[in-house]
Parts: sequence; C-alpha cells; structure tokens
Amino acid sequence: YIGWYLLCSGETATTTIHTVDTVGSVRCVKEPASIRPGGAAISDRTRSRLGRRAPWLLFSAAGVALSSIAMGLSSTIVLMMVTAGCVFLFANWFQGVVYAVIPDRIPQRNRGVASSVTGLGLPFGILIFVNLAARTSRLGGYTIIGLALLVVAILFVVITKEKPSYDLVQTSGKRKGKDPSIRGVGRFFSAFTHRDFTMAFLSRFAFFFAFFGIASYTFYI
Repeated sequence: YIGWYLLCSGETATTTIHTVDTVGSVRCVKEPASIRPGGAAISDRTRSRLGRRAPWLLFSAAGVALSSIAMGLSSTIVLMMVTAGCVFLFANWFQGVVYAVIPDRIPQRNRGVASSVTGLGLPFGILIFVNLAARTSRLGGYTIIGLALLVVAILFVVITKEKPSYDLVQTSGKRKGKDPSIRGVGRFFSAFTHRDFTMAFLSRFAFFFAFFGIASYTFYI
C-alpha cells in the first residue's frame, strides 16, 4: 500500500486513497473466496513429473514476483491498482495450494501444529518485510518481497520433493446425490452445526474484520 501513498499528493490524496481502499477491500473479500479454493482444486487435478502442488507453487510465486516488480514500476494510480490486483490474485493462488500441501504431507494428529506455524507467517512477514522495504526505494521494496517468495517456493520444491502424480487416480468431478435445491444448500451449511467448525469460522472472520478495519483507518493517519 505504501506505493499508493507515494503516488497520491495534493488535495485529492484523501479521495484517491479512499477509492483505492474501497476497491482493495472488495478484492480482499472476492479473491480469497474464489482464487484460493480454485487454485487448490486445479492442483488436485494436475498430473506432472513434479507432482500436483509444485508446478502451481512455482507458477503462482513467479506471478507474485513479476507483479510486485511491475507494481514498483507503476507511475499511475490505475496501473498500481491493476498490478496490485495481480499480486493479490497470484498470492491467493499460492496460499490455496500451500494449504492443500498440509493434508498431503502432514499426519492428521500434527495438522493443528502445522496450521499454527503457517499462520505465524503473517505477523512475522509483516514485521520483517515492512522494515526491509522501508529502508529502500518503492521498486526495491516490492522487488525484495516478490523475489523472497519466489526463492522460498523454489527451495521448498527442491528440498521437499513431491512424488510424480502420473499414477494418481483422477477423481470424477461429478458427485453422487448432488442436490441443487434449497435442501441441498441447507446440507452445505450444515457444517455450522459442528462447534469446532463454527468457532474456527467466527474467530477467522473476527480476525480479518478487525485486521482490515484497523488497516483501512490507518491509511488516513
């Protein structure tokens, strides 16, 4: 977001930031809801020598790196919004595939710990890379962030090699008993009858609501 402030000046700065923040807030809701599960679903159906997840981890990480560099080179608000949208798209794709790696490789009894470690990436990433980016130029900051994700993705793919997925059985996309009626919709939301799922959903919703609410207001300080 710092790039938007550097491009905003004069009497229209507040209005411009408000417009950009509104568009960004809509994107932050829509993209995670569609791109993350979509990226995971596509990787489920991928058959390659590198496995199911590795190709898409590399693809999405490269997309983040290139989009970040392009965002650093942006000279207008419109171009900044377009490139930022690409960053969010590829970042959510990457996150969806990473989440799919957990059930692939982590035993069920250890998945809670794995999820906690994955969640720690957000505060530590903000702490480290905000301070790094603040000590360099706008282009340098975005380049560092984008290339760091790409390097980590390459190391993950090389060090923790995934088995080829050619021999995996392709599951059918059609589900038996699929019901598009109101009753079927009710069954879809029946997960909320389970306490653990409901508490996890509400806590995550409250966290993101508070995080983006506070972040939005700090734009005007």
